[in-house]
Amino acid sequence: MEIDESYIQQRILKLVAESGQSERSFSAKLGRSYSYLGNITSGRALPSMGDFLEICRLLKVSPKDFFDSNSTNPALLDKVMNDMKGLNNKDILLIESFIKRLKKE
Repeated sequence: MEIDESYIQQRILKLVAESGQSERSFSAKLGRSYSYLGNITSGRALPSMGDFLEICRLLKVSPKDFFDSNSTNPALLDKVMNDMKGLNNKDILLIESFIKRLKKE
């Protein structure tokens, strides 16, 4: 997978859509004009590094997960992983076996 400007644009578009927000409302959360995100996703602009980090923060996605195209809905996966941290080994193994079963179907 080659990471270029179009990857960044498409990834932002996908993650904002998965979050259930419109480009316009997400731009407002960034403190930018209503068209800011549209300019990025259409290829007319790229976010600054500061804006990129803020985009990741608002989407609850680490920069590492942003660039992991195999990670679907990284914010939800992160939440599930955090919820599992308090479980004992027996419960974690049970969840693991359940995941393996689901992947076979």
